[in-house]
Amino acid sequence: MEIKWNGEFAYEVTGDGVKILRCFSFGEYAGIPGEIEGKPVAELASYAFSEHMDGTIKEKIDAARSADRLSPPQALCGVRLKEISLPETLERIGRYTFYNCSSLESIRFYSRTRDIGAGAFTGCHRVRTLDFTVCGQDAAGLKELLTELTEVLCVCYHGEEDACLWFPEYYEEGVENTPARILETHVHGTGLHYRNCFLEKEFQFEEYDSLFYLAKAQENIQLAARIALGRLLYPLRLTKEAEERYIEYLRENAGSVGCSLIENKELNQLEFLVKNCLPGGQKGRETLHTLTEKAGADGYAQAGSFLLDFSHTMYPSVRRRFVL
Repeated sequence: MEIKWNGEFAYEVTGDGVKILRCFSFGEYAGIPGEIEGKPVAELASYAFSEHMDGTIKEKIDAARSADRLSPPQALCGVRLKEISLPETLERIGRYTFYNCSSLESIRFYSRTRDIGAGAFTGCHRVRTLDFTVCGQDAAGLKELLTELTEVLCVCYHGEEDACLWFPEYYEEGVENTPARILETHVHGTGLHYRNCFLEKEFQFEEYDSLFYLAKAQENIQLAARIALGRLLYPLRLTKEAEERYIEYLRENAGSVGCSLIENKELNQLEFLVKNCLPGGQKGRETLHTLTEKAGADGYAQAGSFLLDFSHTMYPSVRRRFVL
């Protein structure tokens, strides 16, 4: 198959469309186009973004680029890659395509990307954000990618409406059962339960929400709060019962959650927390005072201004009257 070069990508034209072999760029972001030569980009080749590409293929790519003196000198691969956007047309990701892309943090993709080769994301331990768009009701592509990535993930889900879904970490451990002479697999963390919230190709929001009792018991407060805030801020298919469970948890932990949001400069979430999840009575007043002091200590002026205004609205000063 002939290897071609267009100034940014080395690629092959196949029967299904275009296969990307390598990307060259001066930056850290790769935006894969939906078509090249009028044909859909359908596949990322094996090792396309890994530093460990086969030497023979490298030589052929270099030969295809040799006449272009203006092309970027380095392939965008390995530790240089931090963010990638995949097109709606992409169907397949090859074996070890992103092998040891240890700086990769964000992936944007569509549900048509469902054929993911073995080890495609091996060594990608910094991925924290998936931006996922559903085509119809088919979320199979999300299931495949979640299976590959076992760390804590935030999924920005775009379907009939938007949703924000947090998936905790999990890992598997092989434990030898000596009397039975077998090796047992023990799963640690709640992430596998959350990643299994699919019925065939469709994501099950109600099942996802039903697992919150596990997150409360096994995950730290900050992650459990992110799960709750994500669902409350973007309540796609959120039942009233699940909403009440999330609000109750945030109300019980409003002080520590609010302080964490202030530290991370997350004003939108902080405003929602304070307006909807403050405890009642004196405890609510004390929590608001704690958050206001935290914002001041951290020099977070926007949060401090909001908290002071809200405090004056909720707890107006009582003027004392002196009668002689």
